[in-house]
Parts: sequence; C-alpha cells; structure tokens
Amino acid sequence: MLSDSHYQKLDSAYQRLTDLADKAKRLPEEARKVVQAALSELSLIHLEMQTLLEEFSHHNDELAASRAALEDERRRYQELFEFAPDGYLVTDKNGIILEANSAAIDLLQIDRQLIAGKPLSSFVVDEEKEAYHRKLKELQKGKIKKTVDWQISLKPWKSEPFPASFTAGVVCNTEGKVTGLRWLFSDISWRKKMEEEILKTDKLESISLLAGGIAHDFNNLLANLMGHISLARLWKDNPEKVAQKLDLSEKVIVRAKELLQQLFQFSKKDYPHCKVFALSKIIYNILDLSCDNSQIKYFCNLPADLLPLEADEAQISQVIQNIIINAKQAMPDGGIITITAENIFTEAMENYFLPLAKRDYLRISISDTGIGIPEELKMKIFDPFFTTKEEGTGLGLATSYFLIKKNGGYITVDSKPGVGTIFYLYLPAWRQKNEHIEKKEEDFTN
Repeated sequence: MLSDSHYQKLDSAYQRLTDLADKAKRLPEEARKVVQAALSELSLIHLEMQTLLEEFSHHNDELAASRAALEDERRRYQELFEFAPDGYLVTDKNGIILEANSAAIDLLQIDRQLIAGKPLSSFVVDEEKEAYHRKLKELQKGKIKKTVDWQISLKPWKSEPFPASFTAGVVCNTEGKVTGLRWLFSDISWRKKMEEEILKTDKLESISLLAGGIAHDFNNLLANLMGHISLARLWKDNPEKVAQKLDLSEKVIVRAKELLQQLFQFSKKDYPHCKVFALSKIIYNILDLSCDNSQIKYFCNLPADLLPLEADEAQISQVIQNIIINAKQAMPDGGIITITAENIFTEAMENYFLPLAKRDYLRISISDTGIGIPEELKMKIFDPFFTTKEEGTGLGLATSYFLIKKNGGYITVDSKPGVGTIFYLYLPAWRQKNEHIEKKEEDFTN
C-alpha cells in the first residue's frame, strides 16, 4: 500500500506548477505562450502520474491480499502436513529425506533434527532393501507415477520392525522430469493381525467342510457296501446274484479308492516335478480323448509363438482335464468348448493385479456355453466337497486350484448364468523356446 508521503509529494509538485503558471503570466507574450504550453504538458504528466499511482496502489492492495491468502494456505498445508494421522515424508528423487511430519517422526522414533538428510532406505529392514530399491528406481524413471498400498517392513531406531503400507507419488518439473518424491505411510500391524485371524477362521471352516464332506461321502460308500454284502449273504444260495453284488461291492471299493487318491493330492507336501513342455502337447492329447460326444464342439487356438510351460506336466494335464469335464457336465444338451492361450510377459504382469511373482506366464482360457455359475456360488466353487451335481464329489475344481497354486500359477473364473463360464489359468512360462518341442497346428472339432 502507498504511504501518505507519496500523495504529499504529488500535491507539492502540483502547487509548484500552479506557482509557475502565475509567474508565466507576467512574462512577455511570446515567452508566456511557450512556458504555458510546457506547463500544460507538465500538468498532464502530473495527472497521468497520479492515475498510475492510484492504479499501483490498487495492485499493491491486491498483491498484499494474495500474499495473505498464500500465507494462510501455506499455514493450512503445514498444519495438515504436521498433524496428519499417517506418516508423511518429502524426499528428493534419490530417497533422501528432506521433510517429515510428526507422525513420521513418532513411527520411526527419531529426533526431528536428525531425520533430515537420511536415506529412507536406512529405515527399511535388510531383507527388503532390494525390493525398496526396485520400487525407487521405478519411481525415479517415471515408469509409475503413483503406487498405492505398497507393503514393506520398516525398522524404527528404538523398537522392533513393523509392517507398513506406503502410498508414494512423484513430483515433476515443467519438463516432466522427476525431481522429488512424496511418501505417505502407516503402521498396518493391526491389519496383519486381523488378516491372520481371518485366515485361521477360513482354515477352520475349510477343515470343517472337508471333514464333513469326507464323512458324508464315505458314509454313503459304506452304506452301499454294507447293503451289497447283506444282500449277498441273503442270496448265498444264488451264486449269480451273489456274484452281481460282489461286482457292485468292488465298484464301491474302487470309488472309495479314487476318492482317497483325490484327497491324497491335498496332503502331499512334495514339490511339482517341473519341466519345460509345450502346452499344445497336453491340450491335444486331452482333446483326443474328449471328442466322444457329437453334441459338443471343440475349438482350439494356440498361436505358434506361444512360450512353453515350466511346470509339472501331469498335474497341469489333470487340471485342464478337470475343467473340461466340468464344462461338458454344464452342457448336457451340447455346446461349444473353446481353448485359447497367449503370452503375458513380465513387464505386462502388473496390469493384471494378480498375486504372482514377476516373470513370464501363459494365460490359458477355457470357456463353455453352458448353464453358467450363479454369482453367489462363484466364491465357493474351489472349496473342497462343494458341488451342485448329484453325482459329483466336489473335489475336481478344488484339486485344480490346489495344483495350479502348487505350480506357481493362479486360476480365476468368470461366469454368467445362461451364457457360460470361462476359466483363466496363469502358468509359469519359459522364455527360451525349446526347438525340440512338438506343436500341432490343427483345430479340433467334433
């Protein structure tokens, strides 16, 4: 804002102009005209200066108001930064801490004057430093602008390590280059404990379901067996009927053996016998055996550039066979089963948001045009002994899920009642192709 002295000087200059005008009246005619013209010009200049000073005063008032607003905004930001319930760190692009709020100071248990200038990595537990540096490089290079709920363990100066959840973002200059980083983090020990409790509850429910299923299935099998033996005893004088009941008893025992073999899959702790093989090898072998129903058509599309799998061939074959059997059972009046596959390379895996290690995968899609799965049942289809079929054991998809996980893969399902179901299998692939692996390029239809 302009002071009163500026306006006093303007008034003084105006008074001097007035005095000069009075003196000019006493000059000779010709000189008086020249002086009066100069005085008129000076008077205009005076008016223009007065106008400029008034405008300058107005702008000065606006600038002062803007400065006050910015100061209020800075103070509010500082308060939000300082009193935020979560830890907040400002670092340079190399992860060197520049600022920290009170929550961050408390979580890391270090004096405020000591934290500035320390690398954030000094608070990361040793076994997770490599993962931290990988994430830091991704942020530095601008590969990702923001990461949410990235979990890593931190090591405070004066207490035990704790699991933390980070949200990190980059700060860029006008040229788009990364100049700094912002880190928001919180202690999620309570969340981990809750997840462990939920996992324990889920395990107990699964054990209860498994025990109930085993008891139910074996009770039925034993009842059938007892029935056949009782009838055979009654018909002891009729060898033909006794033989018939013994044959049926044998089938019940075989069924019990098959059930035990499926259960054995869940109890085995041995690792898969992984080797490199072509997906087409097992797909076409399975389809050769499956083309037994004229009402079902099979379409298979396996690109020539598919990477080979690195897994247990027998187990993956069993998984695919289980899914195809389910698809056939979902189409009693016929339909179409389609099998496709594609490569998913390491750099693209982050787009799928799956709990898988960073490497190359094959995504195998097996779809049918059957009755579909109701939404409320989709979460249960991988549970042991869950089935909607009268003669099903409920172990086929449960076994498939278990074997896929055992081989370092993942399985998901998408389904719409009345439209069909599609299973997605993500399995580890081998980047270097084996030239000795045979591949068929034929389509199977029945």
